[in-house]
This record gives sequence, C-alpha cells and structure tokens, in this order.
Amino acid sequence: GDVILATNGAGIQFHPHAGGNKLDDYEEGTWTPGLSFGGGTTGMTYSSQTGFYTKIGRLVQCGGTVILSDMGSSTGAAKLTGLPFTIGDNDATTSSEGGGFITYWLNFGQNRPYHILRGIHNSTTCDWMYGRDGGYTYSDSGAHSDFTDSASFRFVLTFQT
Repeated sequence: GDVILATNGAGIQFHPHAGGNKLDDYEEGTWTPGLSFGGGTTGMTYSSQTGFYTKIGRLVQCGGTVILSDMGSSTGAAKLTGLPFTIGDNDATTSSEGGGFITYWLNFGQNRPYHILRGIHNSTTCDWMYGRDGGYTYSDSGAHSDFTDSASFRFVLTFQT
C-alpha cells in the first residue's frame, strides 16, 4: 500500500483511507535494571546498573548490564526488575509475553548451560530461568543461590506493551 509522510510530524500512515494505522510512537532512552529474589531486595547493592531501550509503536527492544556488589539476604525466585514499560497482556493463552537472553554472565554460584528471561504480562518484571544441566528442553527458576556478591550479567529482551 501507500506510505504517506505527514508534513506536521504526526507520523507515518500506511493506509491513506479512514481508519488506517499510523506509526506515531518512536522513542529511545535509558532505564535502570535491577534484581529481586522472592520479590525482595534486602541488602542488595550494585556497582553498575545500565539499561537502554528502543520503542517503536508497541514493540520494545531493551538490554543492559547489571553488576552486583552485594546480593543481599532476600531469597527465592530471581526476577529482572524495573523494565522501562509495562509488558502487555496480548496473548490470552499465556502469562509469558516476550522474552530474552542473558548474553554474558560472570561470577555466578551455579554452572548453568544457559539463562533466559521470561516477560510477565501486566508487569515490569521478567522471570529469570535457566536450563537444567544435561538438557535443553526444560528450565527452572533462577534463585538467590545461583548468584554471588559479584555476579555480573548482560541481557537483551523484546516485548510488546
């Protein structure tokens, strides 16, 4: 179809007839990623927390680096927290809406074959999951014991608002 560029900066319209979709939302920015264990952050401190994102329409691509200086005393399931936008509830068949990968990790308490992030709809958090040793068909929740006081990781994540 036709692409119409508005002269007033209102966006790109893909269907020039009434009711056509308009791309009018593009944003780049930074955010502060964090961790929680069982929903808690007691005593947790960081030596670095950097995040970046690009949002085009409802699609968000983000990533960042987190370096702990003390993992604190909270226990339970690990979550990546503080996403720059709320994950949408776009698929009625699941609560997992989007996901990502830990692309680099250092100083972890457990040796895991891979780490993934599973976005949870209607929230700004992701479940931290890892592959079981000896197999890639199952995953379990990451926990406090999987980290150390100097754990460091980088990640990428994609989801829709």
